[in-house]
Amino acid sequence: MTAARCFHTSFGSGTEPALAIHCALAHSGAWRGLGGHLRDLLTFRVFDLPGHGRSPDWAGGDYQTVCVDEALALLDGQPAHLLGHSYGASVVLRLAVQHPHLAKSLTLIEPVYFAAVAGTVDFERHSADFLPFEQAFNAGDMERAAQVFTELWGDGTPWSDLSDAQRDALAARIHLIPEQAPGLYDDPGGVLAANALEKMDIPVLLVEGEESPPVISAILDVFAARLPRTSRLRVPGAGHMVPLTHAGEVAGAVRALIQEAS
Repeated sequence: MTAARCFHTSFGSGTEPALAIHCALAHSGAWRGLGGHLRDLLTFRVFDLPGHGRSPDWAGGDYQTVCVDEALALLDGQPAHLLGHSYGASVVLRLAVQHPHLAKSLTLIEPVYFAAVAGTVDFERHSADFLPFEQAFNAGDMERAAQVFTELWGDGTPWSDLSDAQRDALAARIHLIPEQAPGLYDDPGGVLAANALEKMDIPVLLVEGEESPPVISAILDVFAARLPRTSRLRVPGAGHMVPLTHAGEVAGAVRALIQEAS
């Protein structure tokens, strides 16, 4: 097994092992709030995605594959409850499909797996909403690209309310969003292949915020139709950052999922 290259840590004192992967432009500390509600039940292993937090800068390659390899290194062959938020959900989903013996349960929070809804009205609406990001990025305006991205996928905090340091940090990492895109739009891990989801015999929790972009509900509809053992949580008043803003509600649903899987 290849040794982990990204910064990683653990917390919690529960007897059930868990691996959690954060969203783009964040870091592994984003799980501390939700994890605090579950520390009696779970021991979390978390890592900073490449180019995020205290991990090394991104050196290029297949971003999602590198992330899956990092997760495999941390698991070291031991099954765990897998949790992922946004981009992180794409990683744990691929991990569970390709290595089902390592997944005790699966929690997908706001998965931005756009390949699942390619060709639909919801996908086209998402593409239109995301076009200003692409235009700003292609023009080399990283600050404007970061502003567009956080306004679409952030916690609702206006860009003008962020500190200079926060805006600079987001702009410095915004180049990672296109690096992550193939894993979300092209399905390189074969997650959507025939029978790949249908044969997953583990409990799966699908979480969304009531105020999230409509494409999230459409993606979860696809997963709910194909995965055999799903439960679903839609949190009132929440947006894309629901595991941070409504950690208690999400943690309650995760606790029920773990108890079902145990």
